Amino acid sequence: MIIRMPAPPHQTFQPHLDHQPVAERTPGTAAFKTPKNYDRITTSFSSPSTSSLDLTQTNLPAGLPLPKDKMLSFLYSETQKKWYLTGKDVNYSSPFRVGSSIPNYPAPITLYSISSNNWIPAVSLPTHAKDNDLIVIESSADKPVTIEGKNIVPAQSAILNKDEKRIYQYSEIDKGWKLFTPQKNPTPSIAPIEPKPVMPEAQEAKALKLEGKKTIFLLDDAANEKTVKLPDIANDNDLVRLTSSARQTFNINTSNINNRSAMTLDKGEEYIFKYITKNKKWEMIRAPEKFFDIKTLANSQVPDLSKPKTYIEISKNAISPNLKLPSSQPPGSEVIVSSSSSHHTMVDMGNSQETVKPGEVVVFKVDNNKKWKRETVTIDLLFLYNNELPKELSKDKIQKHVKQSMNETNQALVNSGANFTYRAVAVKEFEDNQGWAKTNTSHVLNQLRNDPRAQAMLDDVKADGMFYLANLKDPAASGRAFLGPGKKEMIATSNTYSTYVIRHELAHNMGVTHAGEDFGPSQGLAGKTVMGHSLNLYYSTPHRYTDEGEPLGIEGKIDAVGAMNKISAEVAAYR
Repeated sequence: MIIRMPAPPHQTFQPHLDHQPVAERTPGTAAFKTPKNYDRITTSFSSPSTSSLDLTQTNLPAGLPLPKDKMLSFLYSETQKKWYLTGKDVNYSSPFRVGSSIPNYPAPITLYSISSNNWIPAVSLPTHAKDNDLIVIESSADKPVTIEGKNIVPAQSAILNKDEKRIYQYSEIDKGWKLFTPQKNPTPSIAPIEPKPVMPEAQEAKALKLEGKKTIFLLDDAANEKTVKLPDIANDNDLVRLTSSARQTFNINTSNINNRSAMTLDKGEEYIFKYITKNKKWEMIRAPEKFFDIKTLANSQVPDLSKPKTYIEISKNAISPNLKLPSSQPPGSEVIVSSSSSHHTMVDMGNSQETVKPGEVVVFKVDNNKKWKRETVTIDLLFLYNNELPKELSKDKIQKHVKQSMNETNQALVNSGANFTYRAVAVKEFEDNQGWAKTNTSHVLNQLRNDPRAQAMLDDVKADGMFYLANLKDPAASGRAFLGPGKKEMIATSNTYSTYVIRHELAHNMGVTHAGEDFGPSQGLAGKTVMGHSLNLYYSTPHRYTDEGEPLGIEGKIDAVGAMNKISAEVAAYR
């Protein structure tokens, strides 16, 4: 039996529905009436299927092997005349979001989209995944993309050209990804399972009981309660890992948690909590996150939040220049909006609006009155590279390097609870007519501070700071920066192509020192944070933790985030 998604009004299907579409079964198919905007269809399959759902009217490639026992939910977009796969088992990703390597243990279905304005030369698949996980890589970019052979069985790279798609399915037996080729003439045989009815929320939450300093709670389908609650009383530094293997969604009661944001637990997800005796509250250490591309949001409306953090990506060819945040959401919930659009985006927060500029990453947070507030200011940066650098690294690769560096730096700031992010307002070539390439990073910094050409370029693009990409013959330092803050000292340089160096040197500009240097709390934590020479995407703060519950800072002693937050508004107003 085939389920055919309802077609747009201009095609020959039956009259319009008043509410959600309902299947009208005929021999061999389940036909639907014409859909409306926001209509939703939800179904699942009792065994793996490659052909029992007609994907013609969806954003999925034909013949995609559908996972068993997963609730598949499709939301209709009247603007795009398509049904978009949504829900907890799907993740929309791109180079802007995760870079050139798709992270380990992806969602059951991952759609990785590449465009001309969101392009990388090569992409690699995860090393670790679950059996039958799917990754769809599609490209609308003019340039080809290489899918690296690492982690693919057999190990063989592939070239993805414009308007092409490739489907990869993970094999636990082979410990790698296999290219999936859809059948040309599939023979449908599997009937859909009716979705589970929505059960009313339990009157009382399931009370969890601790089993020592570290307790793992695995919720399964045998659980009767739909809401769970951590113990009201625990010992200091007790750790709880909360995970689920159930098909149903669990709500987490946040009355005794320091973070009151939206918290639901779905299959395969995990939360980590730590009990703090002095607060008499549980501290959230880790939580699943939600990701959307604005193109998948009907009328650009963000749905009600289900996780503490929700990421929205606005690509250049976004459906709408506007974004609507949901009303009456739990306090503490965050929406992080990242824009690679060439136009401004207006964010409707209910009682007010905020503008997200091209290239900005902006955090919005629900306050205690359930009102949305903009949490971050933006520090604009001018990136300069000397005219000799393109001989070693093409101009296109320089642009990609800056973008990836900004992505990782801003992710570290968001992870750490900073009240600011960075934006690269321009990336420009700078002629080295004074022989700087033969000097060192200290010399270049001092020259840039007083160079009239560099200062004029700063004023021209109204950037708050400057980062100089060089190919200096300086073995003593891979990067150097003035220890800020200061309007004329917001300058840094790197002598390597490491993305780490950029986020490290920018923190120096914000007044942060290395771990162990006796300059008060504005320093890193050795081995754990950016300024402690770690690749972890965190700056030191006592309000963030490792997975084992170790704080990433010490109150009043090691707190780079607190120090940077105090001066961020001042720096963002330099120009």
